[in-house]
Amino acid sequence: TTAGYTRSAVTFTAASSAYPAVVSNTATITWGPMSADMLLPAEWIALVTCSSGTAGIFKYSWPIAPQQVETSQVVQLPVGGLTLSES
Repeated sequence: TTAGYTRSAVTFTAASSAYPAVVSNTATITWGPMSADMLLPAEWIALVTCSSGTAGIFKYSWPIAPQQVETSQVVQLPVGGLTLSES
């Protein structure tokens, strides 16, 4: 809810042929820059089915190293930093 935060679209690789199949993000994912200091550190990333609001469906979540960014900073996840597998 920090000012400047926006959801970011993510594109995944094709599923691997391994079992269980694995996909990962194909580009750096960036949130921000924030236009205010975060009051609490970001500790989770969530995958939802809508670009804003509350009408979407929560699909998955991943823990991240706590990041408490300040005004004008961003939170970034590198290529391949977000992986998902299902069996």
